[in-house]
Amino acid sequence: MACNVPRQVGATYKGLLTLLRQNQEAIKKGRTKKRFRGLDEAPKYISRTCSLNYLRDFTFKLDKQVSIISLKGRITLNYSGYNKHLELIKSGSKIGGAKIYYSKSSRIYYLLVSLELDLPELEAANLKRVVGVDVGRRFLAVTTDVENKAQFFSGKETIHKANRYQRARKTLQRKGTRSATRRLKLLAGRERRFTADVNHQISNQIVTPHTLFGLEDLLAAKKER
Repeated sequence: MACNVPRQVGATYKGLLTLLRQNQEAIKKGRTKKRFRGLDEAPKYISRTCSLNYLRDFTFKLDKQVSIISLKGRITLNYSGYNKHLELIKSGSKIGGAKIYYSKSSRIYYLLVSLELDLPELEAANLKRVVGVDVGRRFLAVTTDVENKAQFFSGKETIHKANRYQRARKTLQRKGTRSATRRLKLLAGRERRFTADVNHQISNQIVTPHTLFGLEDLLAAKKER
């Protein structure tokens, strides 16, 4: 557990430094005048989450039980989940790292386990479509295939709601009362669910069977320019 702490902190600062560099480039190009303030203070972790390594921090046992490390030693707990996912674990799929996530709304702890699946080899004869996908903010996704059929998924509604959430957060943060803090937590959950729902709807419209997808390599594209 002590080894996972610096890893998580390092990943947090790496993400913040990336945002800082992007902000500096945007200022140089005149796209914005606002300075990134994410590194003015040390980041605070408010969610109850913990990263775990398989066979070291957690292991699965018989009868739907899992052994998890804690500050007070090992604890064995019963678990449940989707039947399809449980069958993958039983079938011997390669298990990777996991995270403990606490849902404030349901007051339940979830163990989010990553699995590596052996997928059948992709054969060119089985492909029906080849689609290129580009993601962004103004258009959340733009797809085009070899027949020049394009789809545009506008982000206008998402940006409008994101701006509303941002204004509401600023107002509540200025108040600083207990009720405002509770409202901020509810607002964060609502915004997260809205974003996940929008992404899920778009992915369902884009993904079709026997399709090969190509995503733009933004780093490579930047170097070529």
